[in-house]
Amino acid sequence: MAPFADPWDPKVKLIRIFQTVSEEFFSETGLPVNVVLRGLSTKRRTVVLGVLTLPLSVKGGRERKERVDEWHDFFLAAAGAAAVLAGLVFVGVSINLDMIMSIPTYGLVGRALEALVLLVGVLILTILLLVPSQGMLLAGAEVLAVGLFDWAAIVIIQLLVLRNWRSLEPTFRWHFVPRVVLCQVATLPIVAAGIGMMGWGIGGLYWLVVGVVLSFLVAVLDAWVLLVEIHC
Repeated sequence: MAPFADPWDPKVKLIRIFQTVSEEFFSETGLPVNVVLRGLSTKRRTVVLGVLTLPLSVKGGRERKERVDEWHDFFLAAAGAAAVLAGLVFVGVSINLDMIMSIPTYGLVGRALEALVLLVGVLILTILLLVPSQGMLLAGAEVLAVGLFDWAAIVIIQLLVLRNWRSLEPTFRWHFVPRVVLCQVATLPIVAAGIGMMGWGIGGLYWLVVGVVLSFLVAVLDAWVLLVEIHC
C-alpha cells in the first residue's frame, strides 16, 4: 500500500479490514501473516477476505435464527389466545344474532366483523411465524401482508358504516370515533412490525407485540359489547 494512500479509499479500507481479520485468523494457526499478505493483489485479497469472513456470516445468520426461535413461545401463546377469543366472539354473535340483526342502527354487525378480523389476523400471523427455518425477510413480508390486509379490512368495514351515518343512533355516533381510533392503533403496529423486520431485523418483532396486545384488547371490548352491553 502506498505511503500516501487515501484513508477513505474503499480499497484501502478493504485492505485494512483484511489485515485485521487475517491477523486474528493466522494468530490461531501460527502462520506468518506477512508472508501470506505479501504478493497478493487487491482482488485476491478480497476473495480471501470473503472466505475468511464466511464462517462469521454463517454464525451471525444462525444467531439471528436462534433469536427468532426464542419467540416461539410468544407466537404459540398468541395463536392460542386469538383462537379462544375468536370463539368467544362467535358465541356472542350466535347467542344474540337476532338482536344484532334487528338493530342495524347500532352497527353491531360491523363491530363483530372488526373483532373477528383482528383475531383471525393475529391467528394467521402467528401460525405463519411458527413455520420453522424462515428467513427474516420472508417473515417480515408475511407480517406486512397480514397487517395490511387487516388494516384494509377494518377501514372498509368502517367506511361502510359511514355510508349510513345519518341513519345511526346518536349514541352510537359518539362511540364510533373511539372505535375507529382503537382499530387503527391496533392494526398499524403490525404493519410497522413487518416493515421493521424487513428493514432492521428482529427488533421489528417488538412492534408486533404491541399490535397483538392491542388487537386482543379491542376484540375483548367488542366481545363485551356483543355479550353484555347489548342487553343494557
